[in-house]
Amino acid sequence: MSVAVPIPSFPPSVGLGPRLTRLYQWIGEAQAKGTYHTIWDCCCDHGYLGIQILKNQLCDQLVFVDQVPHIIEQLQRQLEQQPELYPSERYQAVSGDAGALVFDPAVKHLVILAGVGGEHIVDIMRAMAANAKGKDLDQVAQMDFLLCPTTTQFDLRQYLNAEHYGLLQESIVSEKGRDYEVIHVRQPQSGNEYSHALERVSLTGRMWQSDHEHHQRYHNKLMRHYQRQMRGPKRERAEYIVNHYEQCLA
Repeated sequence: MSVAVPIPSFPPSVGLGPRLTRLYQWIGEAQAKGTYHTIWDCCCDHGYLGIQILKNQLCDQLVFVDQVPHIIEQLQRQLEQQPELYPSERYQAVSGDAGALVFDPAVKHLVILAGVGGEHIVDIMRAMAANAKGKDLDQVAQMDFLLCPTTTQFDLRQYLNAEHYGLLQESIVSEKGRDYEVIHVRQPQSGNEYSHALERVSLTGRMWQSDHEHHQRYHNKLMRHYQRQMRGPKRERAEYIVNHYEQCLA
């Protein structure tokens, strides 16, 4: 049974920026209802987000995952220095490919993929899906994803749309002059009510506000990027993407 706790507030000293804070807030809202048993902080870098989830006991099990062994080793040492805050039975620190992870079908999972490009996130999610099929499990794990790509957001959204992921929530977050999309989605499961009654992820998002300064800035940046690509070998795809983004602030 997942832990149901009130949403803790961040003291200023925590040092999470607006991007990770938004992720944390959404996780807190979900865990106030006891939604997830296990949370996977993939591509965790220094583990800032996962550490706060663990410290505030927002799940039964927290798994840090990164391909770089010394990052995981350093994180493990850091956690072991404060066992009263980070009990060893509540977390794992795994060095390896996130796409090769195996998920227990008996509990609900949240997979966090942030701080990497949208195309990389797609590669990881494809590998996870292929790995699950390759295991030939009788029951597929119930999984949601919390995504915050640094680039190629359209590529990620195109994949989610094509694979019929259900949209839970989405937002634009600004940090240090940069703008990010945060997308919370549910993995489709044919014949299972777990994935029913959710809106399909759109190619550009429906969170845009035409009178919001940061949304305007982010939109202009995306338009300039793909308009430049229209002058190169990716012209047809860039034109297709521009046509979709032109509708966002209409």
